Amino acid sequence: STSIAIILSRIRPRIQLPTTIGFLEKLQWFIASESLVGTLPSEVGKLKSVSLILMNRNTDLLPPLPSELGLLESILSLDFGVSSLSGTFPTEMGYLTSLRRLYWDHNSFSGTVPNWFGQMPDLEEIAISFNSFSGTIPSQLFELKNLTFCQISANPINGTLPSELASLPKLTILDLHTGHLSGEIPASYFSHHTLHRLSVSRNKLSGKLLLDENIVDPSLELLRVDSNKISGEIPSTIGSYTTLRYIDLSNNRFSGVIPTELYLLTKLTLLDIGINLISGSLQSQIGQLGDLKDL
Repeated sequence: STSIAIILSRIRPRIQLPTTIGFLEKLQWFIASESLVGTLPSEVGKLKSVSLILMNRNTDLLPPLPSELGLLESILSLDFGVSSLSGTFPTEMGYLTSLRRLYWDHNSFSGTVPNWFGQMPDLEEIAISFNSFSGTIPSQLFELKNLTFCQISANPINGTLPSELASLPKLTILDLHTGHLSGEIPASYFSHHTLHRLSVSRNKLSGKLLLDENIVDPSLELLRVDSNKISGEIPSTIGSYTTLRYIDLSNNRFSGVIPTELYLLTKLTLLDIGINLISGSLQSQIGQLGDLKDL
């Protein structure tokens, strides 16, 4: 079947959506990037057939977002990223139980991270980074068994890193950098068999790096724990994570010597262990890391 779409990307001059938009009841895709000004009319809630709304990079789009967004019963993907929106998410968003992809990053939203995420069992991707969300990571996130991508970075989130996040069976990217998270990184994060990218840099994390001594089938490609207060030695078990391409342990309190097992990571393209309390120097085995571009 043919999809019915409106594409208004990068039109000039930018326009304000008219209230008559609500008459387009069979509309399925609505793409309006870098094109809108003013507020979004409440009549957008009448688009009962729309599955994709892409309204990112609209820096002249004004808050608040209408609560009628919660009436979009067919919506699968909703993107308002890199705009000028503020305030809190409409609580009616919790009615969007079929939503799979939510990108509202790089705005000025505030309040706590919504707990109604837990009412969206099909949610696969969440990007709400670079906002002003505070409080802790809500436990309702742990119910999202289809979640593959979770980006809540660059928000003043506090509390500890919940070990339950590491139980999400499909999670591949977890980005929580630049916040106020404290405590240890749970060992379960390093035993996860689908996680490819873990970034928790620029927080207040402490304790030791609890790598899995018995990891058999690693998947981790990127590990960023820089700019925290992590201490102890770099574990020798890091050599078992043979899929690693990018490691940043800089600006912490690591001590001891560089483990020789680090030179087993032949896929590394970046290694940063600067600004620590590490003694000794890099050994001749560094030459084994043929793909290393940044050191």
